[in-house]
Amino acid sequence: MISRKPLHKEIVENQELESFDTFQYFEERLSHVLETHLYQSPPVHLLSFEEKQMIFGLLWYVCSAQRAPENAVSDSDLKEFNEKYQQIIQTLRVNHEGKEIAILDYNILAAFYHVLYHGIKNRKRAGDLKEAFAVPILEGMSMMKMIPNMYTACFSMLISHLNDVRHKFYSFEILHSDGQGNLNMTLTPVVSIYRARQESMMINQTFRSVYKVPNPHLYSGISWLTIPIEKLCSHYSGNKSELNLYIQSHALNQMQKRLDIFDQHELNDILSYNLRHLTSFESYKGKLLMPIKACHIKVGYLVCNVVDDSLVARNFLFILHNNTPEGDSLLEKYTYLKSDAIYCKSDRLSCLLKIEDEVSLSMYSKAGFEEVFRLKDYKLIIDAMQEANYKEFLSYIKQGEEAELSVANVNQEDLTMQDYSLGKLLGLLILNTLGLIVAQVMKIFYLLAQKVRRLGKQNTEFKRAYEKQNSIDLSNAKLIMRNEIDVTLSKSKNYEEQVS
Repeated sequence: MISRKPLHKEIVENQELESFDTFQYFEERLSHVLETHLYQSPPVHLLSFEEKQMIFGLLWYVCSAQRAPENAVSDSDLKEFNEKYQQIIQTLRVNHEGKEIAILDYNILAAFYHVLYHGIKNRKRAGDLKEAFAVPILEGMSMMKMIPNMYTACFSMLISHLNDVRHKFYSFEILHSDGQGNLNMTLTPVVSIYRARQESMMINQTFRSVYKVPNPHLYSGISWLTIPIEKLCSHYSGNKSELNLYIQSHALNQMQKRLDIFDQHELNDILSYNLRHLTSFESYKGKLLMPIKACHIKVGYLVCNVVDDSLVARNFLFILHNNTPEGDSLLEKYTYLKSDAIYCKSDRLSCLLKIEDEVSLSMYSKAGFEEVFRLKDYKLIIDAMQEANYKEFLSYIKQGEEAELSVANVNQEDLTMQDYSLGKLLGLLILNTLGLIVAQVMKIFYLLAQKVRRLGKQNTEFKRAYEKQNSIDLSNAKLIMRNEIDVTLSKSKNYEEQVS
């Protein structure tokens, strides 16, 4: 197993490449990564010090989270972000070539491939190293491009855990910038915090407190979740095309009570996941039910009502409760479950998962609840689902991010043009050359025109001065000088703080 000692913790403590301790640890980590993902005895000693420096210099570095300008994110919030983010990126394992790999190690492996395929200009040297390491036919470019999105997906997972509609929720953006010191590529999370939007709404002739539900998107800014009326079937007959979603504290309290094997952060993530994947409601006994899944397993419903031109989630029903399709079906098939003892067992998820006798387990299995009992090992399931959640966020980010990355000390032509054919490259070279020639010709004509214009202006001014010389005493004349305009762009102080 690869050591989980965080590489970037060492780098944060001392970012100088000359630091023996930091670079020595990097060399050790590089050996571990290559042994695990190439074969047991890779000839790491064949890499020169300069080549290792190249690999080290290509590592992506995630800066500490920064607050957005004019936003009220506290220092304690930022500290919590940074600590929990480190936990995610240190523990998350993703699949690469059939093996699990930590994101930090994927970072090193991608830099290693990139140097072998694009960093070493001596073709013979590069070929010898590829043969010695028996590397697969991979291009480091594609792996390098993946890393920013991988780190962003992890941050999205963190935000999903921390967003609580009753207290506060967050949005963020990831700034890609030139590195500081010898770290060439940096990602800086910039975080904004928003307080819960609490309102009072008349429901059943009583004013009740409700919380407006934010849209669980990933990037900066805030918007509110809206539900298209097509999903509400016949429960809405107004004129609006979509309704804002609100939720009562009672519904959230019941969700916490019934799904008691999950902590608050996991419940936040469960709610966020279901809102992101809300496709349809279920209409049952005149009620509008929003299915709630945990680890992709249905565990209950949010009971919703249309109030004026808003949709309000008022209660949460556990999947075995009355007035749910599954709960009513179970009671109909097995009427002897109506005893108080059985109800006590099925009132909460933790009680249900404590059932161990084979008769009861068989009965629940026949009734279609076998899947729910897989949550008995929910910690293991959540660890397994962490990669699935990561992939979901990664896919979402890929769809929304097509902008090219701006990085320092990396040859962008190697990253973007390496797959072009020789003919296409020659064509681009010719076009660029012609463009430069045309630009230079235009520049020469422009300079000549400006020179002629200045000569004409000077001649006119000379004539005017000569005509006035006999009538104006120039000994007391003042020379009026025009102040130079300072066009230097001052850098934003907030931005400097963000990438420091």
